[in-house]
Amino acid sequence: TFDRFDGLDLRDGEITLLFVHEDVGIPDSLDFLAEGDVISSNLSLKIDTSVTSFVATYGVTEMFDVGLIVPVVDIDVSYAIAAQIERLSTYQTPGTHQFTDGSSAKTFGYSGSAHGLGDITLRGKWRLPTNDTVTLAGTAEVRFPTGDELDLLGTGAFQGRASLLMALPGATFSPHVNAGFAAASGSTLSDEVDYRAGFDWAVDPKMTLAADLIGQTLLSADRAFLGKESHRFFEPQQGRILSTDFPVLFQESDQVRNRLQAAVGAKINVTGNVLLSGSGLIALSNDGLTDDFSALAGIDYSS
Repeated sequence: TFDRFDGLDLRDGEITLLFVHEDVGIPDSLDFLAEGDVISSNLSLKIDTSVTSFVATYGVTEMFDVGLIVPVVDIDVSYAIAAQIERLSTYQTPGTHQFTDGSSAKTFGYSGSAHGLGDITLRGKWRLPTNDTVTLAGTAEVRFPTGDELDLLGTGAFQGRASLLMALPGATFSPHVNAGFAAASGSTLSDEVDYRAGFDWAVDPKMTLAADLIGQTLLSADRAFLGKESHRFFEPQQGRILSTDFPVLFQESDQVRNRLQAAVGAKINVTGNVLLSGSGLIALSNDGLTDDFSALAGIDYSS
């Protein structure tokens, strides 16, 4: 369940929108009294997603693996908009603007869900020749826009990613760092730089704990923020044009955005070929659409 959008709480109505009247007379003259009225609204949004990924990896050689990730996505979206007609100019004739039930305040709601295939990823991993003290590997992957973008099951864009991984294998404690770059087609996804640092700690022959700090820098993304918009209206009793400010959601494009998460988890070898894993993602930044905490669980079988 997502909690925030660029730091704005999704569920408490913090996101505000303003709807103004069409300019029907002489442009910017406010010669038509009704043009001064607005509708202010507060948006509450709930987005629940769950992803079940089927992952297959095949060792082509001792140094080269190929893998396929097929995600199945479930998404539920619901929203409520609390709208209020602000009769700045027509307060003397309230019937000028009203909702269909005759009121000046109304809440509109909607809910919907989708289930289906997400974006499939094909990847390869090369282990580079190294020694016993350091392990190096390179990965390359392509994500295909197989998920329905309109139903929010996919991104609607191709994405290619290349990464370099380095680990310092130890008897029980193994730190590692990763860095990569991803480029996307079209304008729906930003190119990005990824980085990761963490460790695996074998506390028992059958249990390994892991912790990672995960960073992502989007090179050209949108940013949403609350600001104030000045609105002009004609005040009939005073016979002059006044102005007032409303909180409004603004958007900036082509911004560099930095996202940071922490991941903690464990892997348990329940039998020789079966590995159970569980982890949690904790949001450490407010950039973009964020979930305060996300849980992940997995089961691996090797043959």
